[in-house]
Amino acid sequence: ATRVGGKPVTRGMKLTQEECGLVNAIERNKALAWVERNIKVTLTEPQKVGIASFCPV
Repeated sequence: ATRVGGKPVTRGMKLTQEECGLVNAIERNKALAWVERNIKVTLTEPQKVGIASFCPV
């Protein structure tokens, strides 16, 4: 993520555990959506997650 709460990520920026969880969930959902849109073969859930972990989103 390059932005959190609409603000750019900066050196020394501190987030709560809850904020980090929210950022991670947003990034995970974007990556999984990318896989759904761009991969046209049938995949298992672990395969989707594996591809999403390398996703260019």
